Amino acid sequence: MVNSNITNLSRWKSVLGLLGIMWLIHLANLLLGYQLNQFGLVPRTTSHFTAIFYWSFLHGSIDHLLTNSIPFTILGLLVAVRGSYYFFLTTLFISITSGIVVWLFGRTAIHIGASVLIYGYFGFLISQAWFDRQPLSLIIALIVVITYNGLIFGIFPNTQQISWEGHLAGLISGSLMAWLLCKQKPTKKQLQE
Repeated sequence: MVNSNITNLSRWKSVLGLLGIMWLIHLANLLLGYQLNQFGLVPRTTSHFTAIFYWSFLHGSIDHLLTNSIPFTILGLLVAVRGSYYFFLTTLFISITSGIVVWLFGRTAIHIGASVLIYGYFGFLISQAWFDRQPLSLIIALIVVITYNGLIFGIFPNTQQISWEGHLAGLISGSLMAWLLCKQKPTKKQLQE
């Protein structure tokens, strides 16, 4: 069940707060000459395993972060329609689950960027509509498919600089999270957050 109160301020704060944290991390990274990126996710390297908790917050350039900021915000707000609790739970699940998948199966490179969350939110929103069949979920999924259908090309290998593995893992993780959440009914308190 999806709460139709899209204008709930705490939901906006949750998404914009997380975006603000990304920008603060990027500012620190910029001031350090992008040295923080060396701590990104490197598959099958034990010293980089803890990166599964923060790899989606690191970006290679201002352009990289700018490119991710708008879809992160829009899709994040659509995920947050269910409530801040579900937004944070979904974000955490996507980041960690896809991080584990990329760590296990990704090519040897430094994987960073919020695009993993963008793909995760995309998969979540479409899968949520499939699983719960609620009118609002179906409308949101239709808008997402029409607006962001080009994302599907990002799950295929096309360039060395793009973590297609992260995109694919994010899409799968988001879909899995939608399936897991459809099994439980949100409490009234969670919907109001």
